[in-house]
Amino acid sequence: MEWWDQAFPLFEAYFVRMISLYIAIDSVQGRRALSWPQSTVLGACMLRILEVLPQSCKVEMQSVVPADSGHFGRVTLPKVHPPFELGWALKNAGFDICDEALNDDFDRRVLFLEQQRFSPTGEQSPVDYSHRHYPAFSHVPIDREKAAMAVLHNFQPMEFPQRITAVRVTLGESAVADVDDPLGRLQVGYAPDLSLEELWERARGVWKLRADHVAASSIVLVVFDRRIVLVASISGVSFHRDALAIVGTPLLGHPLIGRPDPLHTPNPLAHGAFDQGKVSR
Repeated sequence: MEWWDQAFPLFEAYFVRMISLYIAIDSVQGRRALSWPQSTVLGACMLRILEVLPQSCKVEMQSVVPADSGHFGRVTLPKVHPPFELGWALKNAGFDICDEALNDDFDRRVLFLEQQRFSPTGEQSPVDYSHRHYPAFSHVPIDREKAAMAVLHNFQPMEFPQRITAVRVTLGESAVADVDDPLGRLQVGYAPDLSLEELWERARGVWKLRADHVAASSIVLVVFDRRIVLVASISGVSFHRDALAIVGTPLLGHPLIGRPDPLHTPNPLAHGAFDQGKVSR
């Protein structure tokens, strides 16, 4: 992510604030030892940060989120600690803070960095987070990666569903193409003896698909007799009158080939998202 190095202090401060809150909860309850698993709170912080990161940045961070992560509520305290029981004590301890999502804070930070880049002097007034009770954004000379690995190496990682957005096209039996076929094909439809490239040429068009659905998808599923016979990447589209053809590359040996159509609808064309791990064999 372009702004990671400069946005990281915001996330680091969020970790410090939330862990401090849990320590404060134990303090006002008179506990001598921490009553919460470290991985639960750290994982909950990670999940909050994942909410605001671009999709392209999430995969690496997901790989270290602990399996027993907790989940923060949208109020001052976690759901297991009702505010009316502990709120007054935390306020006296200096923790009268509201645990809100990071979305607004992150957006403000990125906006500040963008404005700073295009300002005449390269300087802007710092983002004011005083009302959010974050620790100061100060540089600490520490090997963060080494320190993080020391904490995380014993954690069991959480398994995230592999969500895939796709368009699906359904082929019929092999047949002679129209005389004025836009792609210049002689045959269309499915036949079992076709090579991967031949099948893709028959499958990629032309369809009355919505261009925005194709653009939002990472793959196209080609289905025959309710089973996936080909999966291809998507790199673009070509338009032909009131329909389009998909530009892409067939993916040899894709794990979805041979499985049932996950976007099962009566319509031969479909668009949607599904969990690849839950597609039955």
